[in-house]
Parts: sequence; structure tokens; C-alpha cells
Amino acid sequence: MLDGVSSIIFFHPGRLTRTLVSLPHFLVMAPNLVKLVYFQNDNVTAAAMPLIEMSFLESVTTNFLALSNSFVTSFSAGRVNAPNLREVSLVSDGQDASVPLGNLLAANPTIRTLHMQGEFDPVGPTGTHILFRDAPPLHTLVVSRASRKFIEALSAADENQSPLALPFLSCLKIECTRAWSANMTWTEFETLFRSRCEINQDDGLTCIGAQQLKHLTLITHDVLTEKTRKAIGNRMKCIRHFESDRMLLFRWEAPPREV
Repeated sequence: MLDGVSSIIFFHPGRLTRTLVSLPHFLVMAPNLVKLVYFQNDNVTAAAMPLIEMSFLESVTTNFLALSNSFVTSFSAGRVNAPNLREVSLVSDGQDASVPLGNLLAANPTIRTLHMQGEFDPVGPTGTHILFRDAPPLHTLVVSRASRKFIEALSAADENQSPLALPFLSCLKIECTRAWSANMTWTEFETLFRSRCEINQDDGLTCIGAQQLKHLTLITHDVLTEKTRKAIGNRMKCIRHFESDRMLLFRWEAPPREV
């Protein structure tokens, strides 16, 4: 048993002594984990086990293979009771993680912070938002390698004039790819900004019915067109220029509301 362990990094397939250990078995042996980093490099799905209690678990970091295999019979199947799980980080190589990540979010309603690589369309081809359809009310979303499709989903309303995705976000951080930075138009940025940062005086919501962000961070390559860079600069403050990496970091904070 690993009762005294609160934080651990584990790679599957892995061994404790001479025995191969699956994710469910590992969780049973370490019930007091607070932080779990679990990576998988094969496509083996672990056998299901009875409900596992992880009362102290607050943070999980994993990769696409683990999410698509070991998590299917544990976290994503509702077989792990982790009432304090607040933060999930997904490391991937650009795979479309929308379905397995959507299942994980739906099965763990306490998650409030999601770090991920979003180089895919979070909205399915049928128009149903697979990733965010049953997601808990996320407060913080950090997306690296964000694609045009992902930004469009965050900026759009559905047929009922409700936010297509994540209406309760308060903090959003987006890192754009070089290709996306070069092709971003000023209107695409303006659409994102208005849909997430500008509120109506009547109801205090944005034009798509979303809660106003408190913080917006945008990281781009300096290949932005002059018009797009000017549009971003008019709305956000450029607080850092990483000359070695040719990256720009813009930040915006919501002004205090009048009482």
C-alpha cells in the first residue's frame, strides 16, 4: 500500500516489484493521493473495478493514450469518487481528444480548471458539442495550440442564442499556433472579445449570453497582420514580447463593476 503518498508520477505499463499495475489497481493502493500524473504508452484498457474512493485527489495530469484507454474504465466511467478533483491537464500530440475528454468531464462534475491542447474542432460534425456537451461549469480554460475551430466554438451561440460552449468561464488563456497567428483576422479576434468580454448593461451578460471573463490572456506569434495586431492592441495590453521565440503575450482584465 502507498497510503503515505500524496503526489506521484506513474508511467504505464509500469511495475511495483514484479507485478504490472493498472490504473485502477494503482489508485486502490494510493488512496490519499492529492496530485496524480499518469501517462500511458500502450493501448491496453484496464479491467473495471468497484467504485474507488479518492477523497483527497485535487489534480490529474494525463496523456491522450491514458485518457483513451485506462481512464475509460476508471475516471471516465464514474468508477472513481473524487469529490475534490478540481483540475485536469491533458498532454497530447494534436490528437482529437474531444470524445474521451468529453466523457471524462461529464463523469467528474467537480472539475473547474482544464488545461489542454486544442488543435481540433471541439464541436462535432453533427453540430452537437461533443467536448462541452455535458461538461461541468468550468471556470478556467487554458488552451495551447488553439485552432480556428476552437476559437469559433468559444465565440459562438447555438440555435437557442445560448453560448455554444462553457458559459461560466471566468479565466481564458489561449496560445495560438504560428499558422493560426498568421491567418487570424481582426474580425475573428473582435468576435472572440465581444462574445466573452463585453457585457450588455441590461443583463450583465455578453452578446452570446455568456458570463463576462475576469481575465483573458492571448499568446500569439509575431506574424500577426498589422491590422490584427492593432485590433488586439486596442483591446488588450501587450505585456511581453519574447524576442527569442517571436511570441507576443497580451492580457486583459475586466474593469470593476459599478455597484
